[in-house]
Amino acid sequence: MYLLIAVSNYTTILTKNQEFCYKFQKICTATFKIVSKDDFVYNSRINSTIKKLSIVINESSDLIVSPAYESFRVINNNELYPFYLYMLLQRESFARRVLFNSFGSST
Repeated sequence: MYLLIAVSNYTTILTKNQEFCYKFQKICTATFKIVSKDDFVYNSRINSTIKKLSIVINESSDLIVSPAYESFRVINNNELYPFYLYMLLQRESFARRVLFNSFGSST
């Protein structure tokens, strides 16, 4: 069994409460994504008023996320350390560049 998470602009990883998890166990989770340690999870629904992107790094054991989230990982940790990439992605200057280059609807 995996822990279900959500991604927020303000914190790293939000875990769902017990009542939600109990109801969730009854739903088919085949479409959900398994996120391993050091994988990134990104909420692609960009809000133009934010100063930080909704991206987190999983620093714990395997979790599951909604298929609405994008997930990716660093292939070679010897060339790029995952937490270093996470720190770069959290910078306001990176968020400004992403928002400048984005256009259209994200939903």
